[in-house]
Amino acid sequence: MTPVGAVYTRSIDIPERRFDEGFPGISDRYEWFAVRYQGTGFFPRGGDYTFRLHSDDGARLFIDGRLVVNNDGLHAPQSASGTVHLSAGNHEVVVEYFQGPRYYIALQLFWTVPGSPEAIFELPPTRGQRRGSGRGR
Repeated sequence: MTPVGAVYTRSIDIPERRFDEGFPGISDRYEWFAVRYQGTGFFPRGGDYTFRLHSDDGARLFIDGRLVVNNDGLHAPQSASGTVHLSAGNHEVVVEYFQGPRYYIALQLFWTVPGSPEAIFELPPTRGQRRGSGRGR
């Protein structure tokens, strides 16, 4: 596929909504489009990290090129989870998403840091951006 635009965000947090409310950053498309998020995530300590992708329709999470969560296919909003052992530090995070036929849109990426409760996964601030500034959805 050839990219037709770019969307920048620090978190993937698009709760379930009707398709006609649109997907943030995507204009003029309500169905049959794809989005690929790519960034570097900071993982505060080594251990087993659990990730949960909630989506309508297909979504997949890759960390350092390895498939961690597969929630692919045409389906109503649903979640899929996976666990991966990571060392502390930076790792490449890629989320691929596609929206099929209308009715609903959803895409959320949650993570569970070892010893912490589940939360929305957030990339660290980029250079010049202060921690705690806008979520960038």
